[in-house]
Amino acid sequence: MDVVIDLAVGSFAGAVGVLVGHPLDVIKVRMQQSSQYRSMLDCTVKTLRGEGPLGFLKGVGPPLASVAAYQAVCFASFNMALSAITTESEENASMGTLFAAGCISGAATVPVTTPTDLVKIRLQLQTDAANRQYSGMIDCAAQIWRSEGWTGLLRGLEATAYRDVFATGFYFVAYHQVKRTCQRTGIFGERSEPAELFAGGCAGVASWGSASPFDVVKTRMQAENAQMQTSALQYLFRIIREEGYSRLVRGLGPLLSRAFFVNAVTFYAYEEGLRLVQSLQDCYTPSSSVSSS
Repeated sequence: MDVVIDLAVGSFAGAVGVLVGHPLDVIKVRMQQSSQYRSMLDCTVKTLRGEGPLGFLKGVGPPLASVAAYQAVCFASFNMALSAITTESEENASMGTLFAAGCISGAATVPVTTPTDLVKIRLQLQTDAANRQYSGMIDCAAQIWRSEGWTGLLRGLEATAYRDVFATGFYFVAYHQVKRTCQRTGIFGERSEPAELFAGGCAGVASWGSASPFDVVKTRMQAENAQMQTSALQYLFRIIREEGYSRLVRGLGPLLSRAFFVNAVTFYAYEEGLRLVQSLQDCYTPSSSVSSS
């Protein structure tokens, strides 16, 4: 039953997070892929002028469609790994234990994230409405399948693994450490919600900040239509050699801005969902006992 609850609540939390953060994700992807944008503001203005407000929702279908699977796997695999590693509760687990469980969770999400990110990026990079290659996410996935086979949908798998495994470990460590610190110091008073929002935001910044170089590599690899024989590490070193280290932090502003807001909302929605489920269980249990008597 706990796994089912994690699946349901994780799906809800992920959907809320996607809708909040997608406009910043569009800006991040375009800045990582193209040098025509001078800054986050410049990219925002050009997108708004050229495509209108709906331009910021390009590619929202794939992450929204896959968010149930992704967040379900993320939270459920984390809790399952934590239970397998230690008998301590999540609130009392050590940082090392949380990191290990988070890394396992990150590895479990890679097969889900890779194809949906690929389709999302291809759609987001369609800036010319008159010359669109893909009509939507299903058409995009179908074209990739026809031209590159099923392995084409897994392009960037290695880079996604480099990005997500350790970053998810940092994600859960940062969340619990910041939340515990907030509760211990009483910085937000007795209410738990502000601490959850702040801790979630910090967790997003910690994980995505550490993942930024391979997020750039993954975006660039998935944006290219030609078949590649280059590994993620080779691609990383090629970017450094040809474009410098600064290219690896291009788009970092929208990336971290999005990471803070999205994960603040995601963790809060997850915790709130768990509280809602618990309250429903508490309400249901007494009525069941009364009716049985």
